[in-house]
Amino acid sequence: MAHSPEEVDADARRIGAQLADELHLSLLARGFYLPMRAGEPIGGRAYVDIEPVRGDTATTLIDAFGPPPVAPAPPGNPTADAESAVRNLRRALCIASLGLRSLGVRSPSDPDGPVLVNLGVAPPAAVRRLASVVARGAGR
Repeated sequence: MAHSPEEVDADARRIGAQLADELHLSLLARGFYLPMRAGEPIGGRAYVDIEPVRGDTATTLIDAFGPPPVAPAPPGNPTADAESAVRNLRRALCIASLGLRSLGVRSPSDPDGPVLVNLGVAPPAAVRRLASVVARGAGR
């Protein structure tokens, strides 16, 4: 028996509300308060809307769950290797509550030139914080 679109959406809302409650309680049990609710169904599927997350909470979540591992770049592909390095650095910077807006891969102007990672520009306060994090990581 086919269900009307309204019935499908109502079911998706019910499932979304249940999932939002379960996810909220799971995170709360681990010390994270993240308000959430059932999202609007899309194509009959349930969604969960999470309220905006403060930066310090996001950092704590990353610390608790750990960033996902970065797959190694395929050998012999310097661009993929540089992109992997950028992802690794972005992840580490995020854990340290830092960011480099211009961080990215710079393709060589000469086809035989090296692919480089552009660390870009940053405000002095961010550079000082980065220097402090690097020094602590080096045990100094």
